[in-house]
Amino acid sequence: MKPYSIKKQLMTLDEDEKELLDSVEKGEWISDYETLAQFESRKTELMKAAQDTLNIHKDMEEIEITIHLPQNIFQKIITSAEKAGIHYQNWITNTLQKVVG
Repeated sequence: MKPYSIKKQLMTLDEDEKELLDSVEKGEWISDYETLAQFESRKTELMKAAQDTLNIHKDMEEIEITIHLPQNIFQKIITSAEKAGIHYQNWITNTLQKVVG
């Protein structure tokens, strides 16, 4: 199936998306990266993390669990996940996978 043209995609933007696009086009956004090489390096890192996550989930029959954690521990998990550039649930899964093999 052929993807929609850019023009058609722009016609389907909601008000928030139009506002964001307008803001980007006005140059109101600042890049976190000073060079294209930095951007490409981060992009590669995030793509690998996404692929690793997909591979983990593909190879596992999953069950859902509920755990109760102290707020300070949960905040440390969130911080670690943000540093790794992944969602905290994926970070927990990845960490447990490394620990228990």
